[in-house]
Amino acid sequence: MGDAMNKLLLSALAFGALVMPAAAADMAPYFKGPVIAPAWSWTGFYGGGDVGGAFSSSTATWNPLPSPGVFGAFPATGNVGGSGFAGGFFAGYNYQLGSSFVTGIEGDWTGMRAGGALNQSWALVPGFVGPGATTSLNSDVEWTASLRGRLGYLIWPNLMAYGTGGAAWGKIQYGASSLSPIIGYAAGAAFTNTSSGWVAGGGLEWAPFTGFGLLLRAEYLYYDFSNAPTAVSTPGGFLPSGYAWSATKMSVARFGMAYKF
Repeated sequence: MGDAMNKLLLSALAFGALVMPAAAADMAPYFKGPVIAPAWSWTGFYGGGDVGGAFSSSTATWNPLPSPGVFGAFPATGNVGGSGFAGGFFAGYNYQLGSSFVTGIEGDWTGMRAGGALNQSWALVPGFVGPGATTSLNSDVEWTASLRGRLGYLIWPNLMAYGTGGAAWGKIQYGASSLSPIIGYAAGAAFTNTSSGWVAGGGLEWAPFTGFGLLLRAEYLYYDFSNAPTAVSTPGGFLPSGYAWSATKMSVARFGMAYKF
């Protein structure tokens, strides 16, 4: 009985030794799957800076008072807009809506020197003003600030086209002078005005490395400052000069870089 049991065990072990390698050969090899990176999301706070160019447009007018006939010269008017470098900073918050849209709010401040000057000789009413008389008028936008809403559409998961608009403020410097050396006339005005208005525009924003929060953008903004200041200067013993500026309209094109937190 013992010999029969031993023979049975030896036979089972031999059979197992033959079957196990074949079964192992039939098993598919195991490989660990790739680690899937988390999907990029636009949701979050961000902040950065931008540089570009600003282009302003405004009309200024000199009014000889109380009338051109009495003063002896006709009014002078012309464009006092111009262009200049612009640079500043911005910050905001985005919230991604599904796979296609992003909404958010953004504030910015931009320093610049965008403006120009008008220098015009007096057009004389016969019999009063002598030669060499000129009027100069100017305006310069020193800075702008805005608070805007944004709505974006995702062209790709990491590339967004967006529109933006909201309230805007701008500090604008004004200056004027009217001189006639022959008759000894000198009048002028100089002051700064902080104007309010609106701004609208759009751009493209790109996250080139979705594992890192770097954001790059190209943007265009149009500003309209509706305040139209006026000033009157009355030299002692002479007729007054009236100065008026129209609303300032401005375009800003800029490139920016930000970091999403």
